[in-house]
Amino acid sequence: MIAIPTTPFPAPPRDLPRRLMWPLGTRAGTLTCIAGSAQAPQVTLRLAELDGLPVGLSLIAAPGSDALLLRAALAFG
Repeated sequence: MIAIPTTPFPAPPRDLPRRLMWPLGTRAGTLTCIAGSAQAPQVTLRLAELDGLPVGLSLIAAPGSDALLLRAALAFG
């Protein structure tokens, strides 16, 4: 199992214009595509805030290790 940031920045504000969201989505894809490319389960945990915006930590487990991943996520409770 590995732990990585969910995105390379805090979640953007909900009212951010689409023209400003596009480059953020491209940057976020560098981290969010890892589990999908490996066909591995991933869960994101909201563990902190920065300037009032949530920051997520992703846990990624080996393919077929869904139960292990869920137990690990619940341990952060």
